[in-house]
Amino acid sequence: MRLPIKPPLPRATISAIAVALAASLIVSIAGHFRPSSDPAIPPEVVVTGADTSAWLMGKEHASALVTECSDDDERGLRLLDIRARETNLRSRIGDSAADAYVSGFEHGLRAASDSLASVILD
Repeated sequence: MRLPIKPPLPRATISAIAVALAASLIVSIAGHFRPSSDPAIPPEVVVTGADTSAWLMGKEHASALVTECSDDDERGLRLLDIRARETNLRSRIGDSAADAYVSGFEHGLRAASDSLASVILD
């Protein structure tokens, strides 16, 4: 018994599918990268393009520390987690990414809570 052979897709359909896949891929990739001159980073902070995401992650973690931790025990555990992330970045990616993470954390903590920053950082 012979199976019926389906005719191939028209060239216009194949081209449309290829264009849609390429556009989807480009949009997906573009969403994962930030330009090195990100407006969220103040101009006085010097961070290379590769370390921008580490700096922003540190800033986000500082904000989370202030908003999510209500007592000293929670803050202490969160600070241990932040030090663990710094060590992980330093060993897996490099010193510049870890330094950018710490710089972002310190900057974010000072912006979110100056009094808490003076207790933790000074």
